[in-house]
Amino acid sequence: VLSVFMAGLALGSWGVGRLGRRLEGAGPRWPLRLYALAEAGIGLSALTVPHAFAWGRSVLAARSGVAWDSATYYLASGAWVALALLPFCVAMGATFPLAMAAIRREGLAGSDRSFSFLYLANVLGATSGTLVSAFILVEIFGFAATLLVTALINLLLAGAAMYRSGLS
Repeated sequence: VLSVFMAGLALGSWGVGRLGRRLEGAGPRWPLRLYALAEAGIGLSALTVPHAFAWGRSVLAARSGVAWDSATYYLASGAWVALALLPFCVAMGATFPLAMAAIRREGLAGSDRSFSFLYLANVLGATSGTLVSAFILVEIFGFAATLLVTALINLLLAGAAMYRSGLS
């Protein structure tokens, strides 16, 4: 899971960097709109990944003749995890370069230093989101409801970014 997560972050960041160079002439709205789509995709992952994992487990369990501790089972389950997680992890990796491209294109004052502030906000948001969801929300609401709450937060963020892109 960690390897797929890190690979997805790297692929998303790298891919968006290449895409950003191709869209240099596009208006300032495009990076923010793509950011909104990436955030919406991340929000949808909270709704789809648990079902994909459950479906994969049932498919692997139904396959007769493959022991759960065999290399074949581990290879198949690893491929299933990668298939279920990679698209959403790529979207996560894409958010940071898209946000930075939007800041640069908007020509905000101090955009040379914006990377530091954006990185700080990203680290604080990731840390607080992890701690709050793991130690508070899951304990109060349970896992399924916490996934819904986090999906809604991502979808609200996507909506705000899409709204903001219409103002530029």
